[in-house]
Amino acid sequence: MSSSVLAYAFLKAAFGRGLKSPIDAVEPLVKRALLDLKHGQFEQAKVQTAIKKYFGVEIPLNVIRYTFKNISANTDLISLNKTTFIYERTKSEKGIEDVLNMERESKAQINRIKAILFDVIEEYSRFKFQAEEVLEEWLDKSAISFLGGKAQASNISNQDSELNRIVAIAINDPEHGKTFIKDLTDVALGDALLRAITEITEYDKHKSSQDMGSAIVTFQSKMKGVEVYFDTKLVLRVLGYVNDEMEKSTNELINLCKSLDAKICIFSHTVSEIKKIINRVASGLVEGRQVDGDLANHAFQRGISAGELLEYVIDLDDKLKQLGFEIKDAPTVELENSINESYLDTMVGSRLNQESDDARIADVNSICAIYRLRKGEAKRYLEKCNAIFITPNKALADTATSFFKNHYRDEGESNRVQHCMTDVVFATRLWTKLPTSLDKLPKNQIVAHAMSNLSINKEVKSQFQKHIGELIGEGKLTEQEGVQVKLYNYTEKLISLSEYASTPSKDGAECIAKEIITKQGSYINSIIEDNEEQKKALESQLSDMESKYEREKQTLESDNVYLTESLNKKVEEGRVKISYMEMNLARIEARCGKISRVLTNSIFLIAFLLVYYSFVINLDVTQYLMAHFDIEKNDTLDNVLQFVSVMFFTIISIYGVSRTDFYDYFYSKLRGIIIRIVVGNKEEFEV
Repeated sequence: MSSSVLAYAFLKAAFGRGLKSPIDAVEPLVKRALLDLKHGQFEQAKVQTAIKKYFGVEIPLNVIRYTFKNISANTDLISLNKTTFIYERTKSEKGIEDVLNMERESKAQINRIKAILFDVIEEYSRFKFQAEEVLEEWLDKSAISFLGGKAQASNISNQDSELNRIVAIAINDPEHGKTFIKDLTDVALGDALLRAITEITEYDKHKSSQDMGSAIVTFQSKMKGVEVYFDTKLVLRVLGYVNDEMEKSTNELINLCKSLDAKICIFSHTVSEIKKIINRVASGLVEGRQVDGDLANHAFQRGISAGELLEYVIDLDDKLKQLGFEIKDAPTVELENSINESYLDTMVGSRLNQESDDARIADVNSICAIYRLRKGEAKRYLEKCNAIFITPNKALADTATSFFKNHYRDEGESNRVQHCMTDVVFATRLWTKLPTSLDKLPKNQIVAHAMSNLSINKEVKSQFQKHIGELIGEGKLTEQEGVQVKLYNYTEKLISLSEYASTPSKDGAECIAKEIITKQGSYINSIIEDNEEQKKALESQLSDMESKYEREKQTLESDNVYLTESLNKKVEEGRVKISYMEMNLARIEARCGKISRVLTNSIFLIAFLLVYYSFVINLDVTQYLMAHFDIEKNDTLDNVLQFVSVMFFTIISIYGVSRTDFYDYFYSKLRGIIIRIVVGNKEEFEV
């Protein structure tokens, strides 16, 4: 079996056994080729030829040399002749059984894929393809191939569309669909591995295997510092404005970028374009006119109003930041980093059938911005490319690649890393860095790619519209149902997945219309049910909150009553204590006043008596008066004078005690001293 798809399955089977580098996955292919060689010496080029003959793929010669070193070091299958420095095939078969098991598994996988494709071709296709042809074309060669072939996406033929339709039908097969997707995913990843091997060795293909180490290390490294810019359609998918398959595949791509430390970015002009799209759809809803596009279909199917769409615009920047996007302005144009942007704009305009001029201008601005972010340099490795623009539009990626190929050729350089790459190619390329942790990622990419590229030719579309009109005229469909069928996002996909695409008929159109109406009815019912469930859940939450509020209210009221009563009780107790203390203070002050009055009077009386006697003793008044008036000494007179002196000083003392300010001052001071001795600080006591 000489088939490249067998090689892809073989590589994936080998890589799935815990290998670190895609180059290590080549070893089983080399061992399998050695089985067909005779014992003895041989050149490595002979093994390269044997692999190409058996598997239909060409492995770079320096990869084979690198693999020979590992095989000779770890097995007895070959040995190096140290005299001639030529490898020899030994008689040992050690380790070959494992390789043969992988081959059997890979062949069984390919046969399962081919069997399902064969059944689909027989039942649905008007083209008589071979099953293996469909697989190879869809993976690599057609204009809408999964991993991007040489055919330009701007030249999609009916045959290309039919190839994709066959794969999509197989994916949606209710019985074998899951098995088909799993097997197809493995083959697609094996294809991605072979591309990775070629990329690793592209610049070193004329060097020895010893010089490959740096390339392998670079390939295995993360993408720290690389800015990955997302196209408008991919951002709409992330925001959930498309079907679930697209949203899931794009979200997983973003998670993969984050796992490899790449920055998730969006140009500010892309954000502006998204806002214009939302406003255009909202305007169409207000004016009652039909607007095409994923967002319009999303709004129609979910019954989203113009007002709700305008809320999307208001919240857009914040939502993008919450999703992890960095919104950045495109770098300014500089003379040394300038390109022929007008020619690129012409190429994009002529090769792509875009919805509006805004879309074309935004795409051209994004591609030119990537060139400036790379400072105009040709890049060898994706891991060191600085920036890259990711889009689901293969025609845009093809156009950009063609433009820059000519640009760098004129500059005498060779650029290996596309400025603009499709999301599926980028995702599978990143998968080779994290094969064990994100093995499920490409399944969603495959489903999304096949379903998003489903289309019908103009003749079939015209026939379907005609049949729908006839069914309305016959009363089998209402006018509203007819509009519903025409606007339904999956109408073309349902046509593509049915026999109607190959043999249009009114009965077939009626079946599709009924299926759409049923799906829409089920969807609306599910929304109603979801809303009812949400309503019940909210009502239950509200009831719980009200009960909780009542309980807390009662608790607070009870606590308030208790605290009020406690406070009043303490206040009353305080007032009683204060009243009692005031009474005590008044009694103490009265007693202290009496004591101080007695003490003061006593002190003043003693003081005056002391003064009097001192005066009598020191100034003998009687003798003085008698001597002055020349009176003879007379005892009676002496006694009278002494009595008068005593009375005089006594009257003066009593008057001084009871009337003078000095007495009051002395009394107050003495009273204060006594109170402090008895009760302490009066002010503190009163407080």
